[in-house]
Amino acid sequence: MVKDHYQNLNCIKAAVRDYELATGVKCYLLDQTGKRAGDKSCYQCNNICEFIKKFDHKGVCTHDYLGSCKPALEKGEAHYYDCPYGLSNIAVPIITETEIVYYASSGPILTQSSGKLVINRFLEQNELLSSHYDDIKYLLQGVPLVDDERLQALSNTLQRAVIPIISNNLNSFREKNYILSSLIKELRKEVQRLLYPEYEREAYVMQKEIELLSAKQNNSITELNKKALEMIMSTFINSIFKYRVFEESKHRGAQVFLALLEIAKNKDINQELVFGEKYIAIRQLLEAKDYLNLNQTIYATADRFQRAFFIGSSINNNESILHAMEYIRQNYMNITLQDVAKAVSLNPSYLSNLFKKSAGQSYSEYLNKVRIEASKQFLREGLPLAQIANNVGFADQSHFIKVFKRYEGVSPSKWLSVA
Repeated sequence: MVKDHYQNLNCIKAAVRDYELATGVKCYLLDQTGKRAGDKSCYQCNNICEFIKKFDHKGVCTHDYLGSCKPALEKGEAHYYDCPYGLSNIAVPIITETEIVYYASSGPILTQSSGKLVINRFLEQNELLSSHYDDIKYLLQGVPLVDDERLQALSNTLQRAVIPIISNNLNSFREKNYILSSLIKELRKEVQRLLYPEYEREAYVMQKEIELLSAKQNNSITELNKKALEMIMSTFINSIFKYRVFEESKHRGAQVFLALLEIAKNKDINQELVFGEKYIAIRQLLEAKDYLNLNQTIYATADRFQRAFFIGSSINNNESILHAMEYIRQNYMNITLQDVAKAVSLNPSYLSNLFKKSAGQSYSEYLNKVRIEASKQFLREGLPLAQIANNVGFADQSHFIKVFKRYEGVSPSKWLSVA
C-alpha cells in the first residue's frame, strides 16, 4: 500500500507537468504544510514570482500558500484565490489513499477584472517595489490573461487531470468530513442545552490556554510543556463534572470535545488519532446514558489528545502511522511488526513506540481489532470458526475466540445471535 502511495504521487506529479505543458499556466504541487513537493519540474516559478521573491524578505507569498489552498480541501473541489500581490490562482485538493493531503496550485494568472489594478496592488503590498514600476509592468506581460470562461476551463482541466488518480480517496475523505460535520452539529445541540451557559466562555479560555502552549512550544517538547498541558487538561476535565448532574456533565463534555476538535484542526493533528476511527468517541459521548460510559469516553479522549498534542507537530510521524495503519488493514491476514516497519521505512522498535504514542494503542492491539472486525463478515457468512480464525490470521480457533471475547465482551456465536 505504501508502494502504491508513491506510485500515485508520481502519477500526480506527471499530471501536474502535463497540465502545465498543455495550458501554458504554471502549476505547483504543495504538501499539507504548504511547502512545494516533488522535483523542480513541479514548481518552476513564473518570472514575475521570481522577481517578487528578491524583494519579499518577509516571505509573504510562501506563508500564504497553505491558508489559500485549505478552502479547496473544505469544499472538496477547485478553489480560486488571489495571492497577496493580487495574482489569481487555482487550487485543487489531492488526497492519497492514506489520506495524506496535497494541493495542485495553478498560477499566477490575471483575470480581466484584476488586470488593471494589479500593479497598484504590488506597490501597496511591498514598498521596495515602488521604484520598479516598469519592471513589473513588463513581467506581467508574461502572466496569462484569462476571461471567466477560460478560468473555469483551466479549473476543470486541473481537476480532471488529478481526479481519476484520487477519486476513491476523495470520496472517502468527503464521507468522513460529512460524518464529522454531522457529529459537530450534534455536539453543538448538546452545548445549547447547558444549564450554565457561561461555561462556553470558561471552556473557550481553557482552549486558548492550550493553543498558547502550542505556540510557545515551537516544536520543542519539554517536561514543562507536558506538565502545563496536564494541568490545563485536568482543570478542563474537572470542570465537566463540577456539578453532579449527568445531563449538565454531558453538555459540558460536548463543549470540551468541540474545543479539542478546534485545537486539533488548528494544530494539524489527525482528529481520528484523538477521537478514534470515524470519530467513534464523539458518538459514544452523544449516546452515553450514565456516568460510567461518559467518564470512560471523556478520560480516554483526553488521554489520546495529550499524546497526540506533542506528536502532532511532527507531520512525518503522523504520516508514518497512517501508512502503517493502512498497511495493516490491507495485510492483516499474515503480517508481523517487522513487515510493517519495513513498509514504512522505520526501525521496528521505534515504530512500536511511535504507534503507541500516536494511536493510543499498541501495534498488536490495533492488529487484533482489525482482525476481529474482519472476522465479523465471515461470521455473517456462516463459515466455521476454525476457518475464520485461519482467514484473519489467528493461530487457532481457541485463540480467536479468546481475543474476540476480550474486545467484544461475548463469544463469536453469542455476538452472531444478537448482531
